[in-house]
Amino acid sequence: QKGLTDKIIKELVQYCEVYNLTPEELFEKWEPYAISNIPDDSINEDLLEEFRISVLQNEIENNKQKSKAFVLSPNRMNIKNEKKIYNKNDVDNLDEVVSEIININKRKKNSQNVFGGTIASPGRNNQNSISFPSRANVPYSPTKYRNISKKDEISSMTKKFLNRQRIGELEDILNRDIPKPNLDSSITKDFSIFLLDDKQICSTYRYMYTKLSDLSDILDERIDYISELIRDHNGIEEFANPYQIINEDFYTAGRICYDIIDILDASTVKNNENSVLIEPSKRIASGHKIRLNFSKLANEGKQYTLFPGQIIGVKGTNPTGKCIEVSEIIEPPSLPIPTSPSSDILQYYTDCKGQPLSIFVASGPYTCEDSLNYEPLAELFEKYIIPEKPDILILMGPFIDDRHPKIQNGDTELTPEDLFSKYISPHIVKFYMESAHSKIIIIPSNNDIITNSVCFPQPPLDSEMMMSRSNQFNKDKNQQILNTRRVQKRKCLGLPVDEKGERIFYYPNPVQFQVNDIVFAVCNNDILTHLSKEEVSHSSFQFGSPTKGSFSPKPKLNSNPNSSNRSFDKISRLTRHLLQQRSFYPLFPPALDEANIIYNQSKGFDIDIKPDVLILNSAQRRFAKIIDGMVCVNPGQVVHKIAGTFSKLYIYPLNPKDLPNHLNDVKIKVEDDIKLNIKKEEEEDNKKNIKLDIKKEEDGDEDSTKDMEIDKEKDVPLIHEVSERCRVEIQRV
Repeated sequence: QKGLTDKIIKELVQYCEVYNLTPEELFEKWEPYAISNIPDDSINEDLLEEFRISVLQNEIENNKQKSKAFVLSPNRMNIKNEKKIYNKNDVDNLDEVVSEIININKRKKNSQNVFGGTIASPGRNNQNSISFPSRANVPYSPTKYRNISKKDEISSMTKKFLNRQRIGELEDILNRDIPKPNLDSSITKDFSIFLLDDKQICSTYRYMYTKLSDLSDILDERIDYISELIRDHNGIEEFANPYQIINEDFYTAGRICYDIIDILDASTVKNNENSVLIEPSKRIASGHKIRLNFSKLANEGKQYTLFPGQIIGVKGTNPTGKCIEVSEIIEPPSLPIPTSPSSDILQYYTDCKGQPLSIFVASGPYTCEDSLNYEPLAELFEKYIIPEKPDILILMGPFIDDRHPKIQNGDTELTPEDLFSKYISPHIVKFYMESAHSKIIIIPSNNDIITNSVCFPQPPLDSEMMMSRSNQFNKDKNQQILNTRRVQKRKCLGLPVDEKGERIFYYPNPVQFQVNDIVFAVCNNDILTHLSKEEVSHSSFQFGSPTKGSFSPKPKLNSNPNSSNRSFDKISRLTRHLLQQRSFYPLFPPALDEANIIYNQSKGFDIDIKPDVLILNSAQRRFAKIIDGMVCVNPGQVVHKIAGTFSKLYIYPLNPKDLPNHLNDVKIKVEDDIKLNIKKEEEEDNKKNIKLDIKKEEDGDEDSTKDMEIDKEKDVPLIHEVSERCRVEIQRV
């Protein structure tokens, strides 16, 4: 670590003594703090003191508050703080006792308005209290409010935002060698946006209807699915029941879980490698769990990372029938590469005139904690979005955040829809009108209160509930009603209607979509933070066997999928978990009170194809990285304490002159696959005439073969290499 002096080491030793921590426990607290707050992996005395106050000392204060969680705070019922003890002789005078309490309350009420009181939840220190406005200020209708005659005051945090430093500075740049473009708005770029799969959630669904038996079946099907991928990819004949006493090496697969008796203890119990279990599918082990022992891997100096819900294969022995001695961890294979017709590829890169595709990504919250006037959002549009006119604008919620103090306290006279239409929609509409070539993608958040669903996967912002069963038989009529309701909701929010869906797209959370040939995947649920809290990692890692990887930093058609040259920083590791598990939310059980996962809709957060650009909104420190050949971005929040960040992506087109070579690489890959399949057939059938037939095909006309491989009607694997032609800037608002 940079800047690690003897004085700092003594300070760290003192922290261990004062806060009763082991060096390992201190490191576990330091690592997430450093990732979120220190950009260059350096350390100094000021950072150390800030870490002590914000993490170590704050943790002690939180523990004190938890110990008082169920102690009633004084004056909760507006009863005067006079200690008076009543005995059995006072029972006969009960009426006098009651009247005394009533008189005390009356004296309190005379000094307050009728609605001037406060309702607070026990154990929250009144942080989540709900304050009612006075009767004179209560609106007559939730949708019709009176004009506010009092001029909106500028809050203290808003003043700090308006007087902030480092306005517009670049926090991070990915691929600095790629030049920043001079965008020419007069050149129109023809690009299309469409969903990858229709199974993504596009309408509101009913939740809290999942039966435990159905949940068990869904999880079991998931284990079987990933296990079969591992088995087929690694040539394993079958998985053994891990409960049998087996002294020889065997293979099994299942879901990782921890040995915690009460799931409610998960927030206080620290997971470790000694509490790891594996749960194979019901077909293999009838749903039983068995402990895993990784001492052999640790003794060999190998690193492994595990989290609850992760589905892996393991190789090892079980000499006692109670514990598997693991000698190898097997990860699922890599995701498939997307394909498109070669005619489309030629069209995409012939008509673009060398101009890059510009994409801006912004994520909420969009207003300061003590204001609902959305000044940061206004500056984002007026200073950056409207002047630069990006081709695509991706706006991610929360737009009206349910965690905002003024929302929690009811300290506003506007409904959520009114807040959106007054402070957010005008900026979107202005950009929509002034930049005619631009397209807008809106993705909600679980913390939005203007959506009909706060569950994950989450329907689009304008979605409506499906009709009753009687109407579901008439699908055309049902869809017509849904479309009408969506238009009404857009009008209610003050958003452009765009019924044809040509310029504004309301997408679910998460979503996988395609812009021409470029595949995007976006998740607006903070899975990175949730995973980082639950992950168990053994630290001295050297990649390769016994952990069989599935990705290389720069994948090529003929590369070894088990390449050992992979970056292993924490963010890369957490991101890689999503890809290996083929899910936007592989963690199980999910984060309590945060994730809101509905597992009977789990198909909505499956990852079916390898994206070129992966956008993960997270409270972790903003980043732009190339991970396993993908551009991975956390744009940050527009408001983070005072001012936050947003991201700009510039994706340059492929040079049309390079397209013949590009398609020739595809041809080589197809030929290699054909040869591989032929070889397998020879080994299985052991027939000489097959080999002779193959030779005749190979000796045929080369031109006809070439025409066959680059047939415009055939799908070919796309070798986008977007990571080599994409510049990413993370900029301060």
